[in-house]
Amino acid sequence: MHKNACLFLERVVFMSNSVEETKCYSGVRCRVKWFNQFKGYGFVEMKNRPGDVFLHFSVLDQAGIKKLNNDDIIICDIDEADRGLKVTKVLEVAQLINTKFLTENLKKLRLL
Repeated sequence: MHKNACLFLERVVFMSNSVEETKCYSGVRCRVKWFNQFKGYGFVEMKNRPGDVFLHFSVLDQAGIKKLNNDDIIICDIDEADRGLKVTKVLEVAQLINTKFLTENLKKLRLL
């Protein structure tokens, strides 16, 4: 994993004479715990950080992603929300490939 994969940023938001601190993570590598297309949401987890991060289908839609599988790896931006952390932007998806299936088919096509 790249050293800067979990870049932590702090942002200060000024709201009517008070300062509110929020946590924001940029370019974070996460694993999809589960995502249900019918419910329109799921959860991912950050490596070396406890707790789930909420992922809504609208964030995937904005990135042009139609489907996520369990254990897929995503690179995303995460922000603090009312109920905890949520994915605000998906930058990249690394979907798992069934290597046995791929190898067998490449052999059949004589490409391997």
